[in-house]
Amino acid sequence: ISGGAVATNAMRSAKAVLFALAFAAITTLGHAAAASQIKSVVILAGASEIWVEGQVRKLPAAPYLSGDYLMVPLRQVAEALGGKVEWQSRPESVVVTLNGTSAEVYPDSSIVIITGEGKAAGARGLPAEVKKSGWVTFVPLAFFREAFELPYAAWPDEKMYSLGSDNCPPVARFEVEEPLYAGMPVKYIIRVKDREGDPVVEERWTGRQDVFPTPGNYTVTLQVKDSRGAWSIPYQKSLRVLAAPNEARPGEVLAQRPEPEKVTYRPAKNRSGPRLLFSNSPEYVDKPGIL
Repeated sequence: ISGGAVATNAMRSAKAVLFALAFAAITTLGHAAAASQIKSVVILAGASEIWVEGQVRKLPAAPYLSGDYLMVPLRQVAEALGGKVEWQSRPESVVVTLNGTSAEVYPDSSIVIITGEGKAAGARGLPAEVKKSGWVTFVPLAFFREAFELPYAAWPDEKMYSLGSDNCPPVARFEVEEPLYAGMPVKYIIRVKDREGDPVVEERWTGRQDVFPTPGNYTVTLQVKDSRGAWSIPYQKSLRVLAAPNEARPGEVLAQRPEPEKVTYRPAKNRSGPRLLFSNSPEYVDKPGIL
């Protein structure tokens, strides 16, 4: 073999290695980018809304508890997480693709078939059967955790569940000093609680005014975000603003008020008892009585 042939083969081998490394890097970056697209979804049992990165989305039907397991609308939660949903007719099934993994479920069955590069590939059993209610397909929330290995957290006492993040959202509350009067400053008292002690880094208000110009009913909403990026569920409060009291202010011209009614006091007549005498000359008294 000539020296030139050896050099050519070496160059080919080096190019092959570089190509393999580049492909591996691109694949790794692709998986990392896909993973970074997973969104945080907060779900409340019985609520017809979910919160995706702090933004509300409507549901066609409210999640419900089946025994110890929360059942959620499949399409809406999957798409909120960034997944793709496809329906198959023969046999009837639903395929969800998320983060490079596909999971297929069947109505009235607890079996899920997982394919892709995820660690959970193969057939698995869900803790509850997939159910259809009209046009809505419900799956146990554990489907997303088991099939796609998503971060998950639950706070059953508050019927709150989180997918895509195990960070517990903060709780936003506020009060105002009442009564409220039109044209006068409003004092807001913010009360925020974070179960994990994370500080609040951002507030999002809707309808807040430091001074309400006219009497009436107003709605004010507060959301807060903690230092790890979790948004609270919006807290809404109705405020009643009264007409300002009629008080004098510097520079105002007051309307002339009517004079109060005069009262004349007259001594009582026919008083009984001894007569009282008043005199500037006590040396001389010409009437009986008390001087």
